[in-house]
Amino acid sequence: MKQFESEKYVSVKTFKKSGEGVAAPVWMTVIDDRLFFTTPTSSFKVVRIRNNPNVEVAASDARGNVHSEWAAGTARILDDAEFSPARKSVHEKYRFTWWMFGLYVRVKRLKLIGIEVTGNP
Repeated sequence: MKQFESEKYVSVKTFKKSGEGVAAPVWMTVIDDRLFFTTPTSSFKVVRIRNNPNVEVAASDARGNVHSEWAAGTARILDDAEFSPARKSVHEKYRFTWWMFGLYVRVKRLKLIGIEVTGNP
């Protein structure tokens, strides 16, 4: 996942039970060749990852327009303690935008969950 370290956004493709892929752009950070992102616990991404941890990741813009090859990976849902170092890294990377997102999360009363993606050999 190191190839995405300098990217501002990546598109993460999760898979429905039917096998159909659903891609969505996310903010992320890379630490030790592992990609981390956060999403609301109520998102369909979380549901799909719980059913099938296989994902694909590609560099993208904020709208999800992909501009790299897809890389296969395995996603894992993290608890708060496991996600804490990555949360700090995401905060440092996105600063003001992350702060604005935090306001939105508080207003909407969303609960966030951390996701870790490791590359498949």
